[in-house]
Amino acid sequence: MAQAEAAVRVVERAKHEKDPEVAEGMVEAAAMISPAIARSPRQEARRYEDELQIALERTGAIVKREVVWDPTRRPLDFVAETASGRKALVEAIARRYGTLSMKDVRDAMGQVDAVTGGIGDAGLLIVTSAPLSGEVQEFNAEPRHARRPVEVISWNDERDDGILGRALVRVAR
Repeated sequence: MAQAEAAVRVVERAKHEKDPEVAEGMVEAAAMISPAIARSPRQEARRYEDELQIALERTGAIVKREVVWDPTRRPLDFVAETASGRKALVEAIARRYGTLSMKDVRDAMGQVDAVTGGIGDAGLLIVTSAPLSGEVQEFNAEPRHARRPVEVISWNDERDDGILGRALVRVAR
């Protein structure tokens, strides 16, 4: 019982942690101590990705999962092809604590730097379960004339499928 109590204390502390990455690490540790008390953030992230893939398919997209162009980098989550044949890269960011920050957006954008192989200048759709920070909302509102369109949205369940579908169409090329 001492392990379960320790896991509960760690999860409670994680709820008050300001840095989302630190909070996720704390919950991951609690899940190792007592899997019955805390669910692993990695497991939750994988479940979020699975649900997002199904949602993308509900919008009519054809989805290819875990695309890797550069073996030294973490793979992008999806390439989604719209009914019109246009493609977009999709990065899922499941977040249990805090908001999605511009650092998260810059990190996701950095992942696509090595993209080649027919995707070229395809847009990037960053999808998160977290609220968007004010900076990210401003980023979305800014007009950009970049080679690759980028948009960030919150998606949590089928109620957000319309938002997801419209964003996919806007960034797909």
